[in-house]
Amino acid sequence: MFWLSGAKPITRKDNPEVYNIVENLCISKWLPMPKIAIMDEPWMNAFATWWKQKDSRIAFTSGLLENLNKKEVEAVAGHELTHLINKDSMLMYVAYVFVWVVSLAGQYLLRTQLYGSSSSDGKKSYNGMFIFWIAFLALWYLFYPLMRLAISRKREYMADLWSVELTRDNQAMISALRKISTNSYVSKANDSISSFFIAEPKKFGIDKVKEIKMHAAGIEKKTKTSIRDSHPSIDDRIARLQNY
Repeated sequence: MFWLSGAKPITRKDNPEVYNIVENLCISKWLPMPKIAIMDEPWMNAFATWWKQKDSRIAFTSGLLENLNKKEVEAVAGHELTHLINKDSMLMYVAYVFVWVVSLAGQYLLRTQLYGSSSSDGKKSYNGMFIFWIAFLALWYLFYPLMRLAISRKREYMADLWSVELTRDNQAMISALRKISTNSYVSKANDSISSFFIAEPKKFGIDKVKEIKMHAAGIEKKTKTSIRDSHPSIDDRIARLQNY
């Protein structure tokens, strides 16, 4: 995940303000300091990844650091730090591996039954395995991906709320999300890593261009969360924060 994003690690000397923001949040909760990295992207996004505690990382795009104020960056850092505290990236890795293992097991069982059936009842066995294969495909292409997306959305809601607990400022998290939602595209993001970002790193298509123009004109289009989204809609996340 970290290497796919193209993020480059930094030290306190490279960016003391960001480094101090993350460090202060860690000190307030007696947490180990993660490595910090920056993606050279003009858009606004961030992610955290964790496998071993010593290898935990928080990455920000350069566009996010340039366009968000200190309080908003702190809110985003609190959000990503929450993902590390809750080991959310590991949970997503496990969910992905689980789906992959189930896929391999299903394919193995199918091939074993198809090629190992006797000629006398081969047709009956083939029909039974065909039904099994259809059911398996339904699980593989529908249920398991949706389950993984549902986990991702739930963890995003939780990270937003815990960020407010860390920073004591729900308005900073709200304003950060509003800014990020207009420019969350990340060029190196793909479907396999999109769920790790603070906001959906959408493809920069015609719909996104229209959305940015509407925002610049002061026209706000309310969005709702879809079951196929890796993230809750920004409007739904803000509504929860406003009522928190």
